[in-house]
Amino acid sequence: MQARVRDTRRTIAVLSNAYLASDYASAEWQAAWASDPAGTGRKLLPIWVNPCDRPGLLAGIVGVDLFGLTEAAARATLLEAVSAAIAGRIAPSRSPEFPGSQAPSFPGHRGRPPAHGPAHSLRAFTGHTAAVRCVAFSPDGNLLVSAGSDKTVRLWNVADAAAVRTLIGHTGPVFGAAFSPDGRILASAGLGDRSVRLWETADGTMLRTLTGNTAGVRCVAFSPDGSLLASAGSDQTVRLWDIRTWAAARTLTGHAAAVHCVAFSPDGSLLASAGSDQTVRLWDIRTWAAARTLTGPAYSVTSVAFSPDGSLLASAGGDKTLRLWQVASGTVARTLTGHTELVYGVAFSPDGSLVATASGDKTVRIWRTRAGAAARNLIGHSSSVTCVAFSPDGSLLASAGSDHLVQLWG
Repeated sequence: MQARVRDTRRTIAVLSNAYLASDYASAEWQAAWASDPAGTGRKLLPIWVNPCDRPGLLAGIVGVDLFGLTEAAARATLLEAVSAAIAGRIAPSRSPEFPGSQAPSFPGHRGRPPAHGPAHSLRAFTGHTAAVRCVAFSPDGNLLVSAGSDKTVRLWNVADAAAVRTLIGHTGPVFGAAFSPDGRILASAGLGDRSVRLWETADGTMLRTLTGNTAGVRCVAFSPDGSLLASAGSDQTVRLWDIRTWAAARTLTGHAAAVHCVAFSPDGSLLASAGSDQTVRLWDIRTWAAARTLTGPAYSVTSVAFSPDGSLLASAGGDKTLRLWQVASGTVARTLTGHTELVYGVAFSPDGSLVATASGDKTVRIWRTRAGAAARNLIGHSSSVTCVAFSPDGSLLASAGSDHLVQLWG
């Protein structure tokens, strides 16, 4: 064994639970390590094909994970890694994930996001007693907010899934929640009580109740500079509130049915809204005029999100697809298919390279934005997944659904 490995240019260990339980596993990788203790020759390349243990020396070697990827993505990743090993390239073309289940912890940083997005379920947040309708990370990434049909808004500690506090005040289902850009204020949207409530994040104090919507409020969003709050819902309008005075600043009309979602562009110049009238509308915040109406979906649009650079708008809904629109032209850049039920939620990663979707088919899918291809299919919910959100550094993904759970992926 020692001689065979010593005379071999590269040892590529394809690791699974079955292999690790075999008689030859330990001898092979230990021999490869012994012939190249400094690792400069990259004599050993571990490739994991299922989530198995990383025993002994393997826990300290950077390898490649293929599980959780689509077949096409796994094939491409495998070929790239093997080609690099054969060529003797020490540095991979992109930074790999750290060995072990989690990257080292540095102040203010959770580690480099995996190239294909979060792959593993890290922990579940339990406490809701009905369907969870929304999730969002605080700007610093330390807190997670969730809200749902049990009439509560809940704050969680991301690090350990501990409940920080439960905000009670809504008298019906809560369908939306958003942190202000500075993280000090939390807004929640009441579908049942037709109100928007503002909370102090630090202690859970209810600051104010905004009324004006004449039917259930389904969504809320803060402008990037924190000066405006948008709310929308079943009364077919979008309302803008001045954060300095909490007075109604403007009511935008044009939708012909309930509005399900709103989102500000990263530069704050545009507001996107969409709903049951099968349209996505872009509003110019400077003039309050409708800048463009995007049509194409044959079903309700349930979620919209701008890419971090503002060039793309993602929309999803009842036609089971994810559409990526060119904001400048209003044309569809690509349509991504794969979900088998309605798509409820969509979110871009902070660098814009990935976009995640949540669906009634009980899955969360992660797509590569530029290629328009599926990168991962996350399975863990037992019922419809209603919402997704990336952490500010992109290393984590939160999802929630009708199974009353919030799942954290990393």
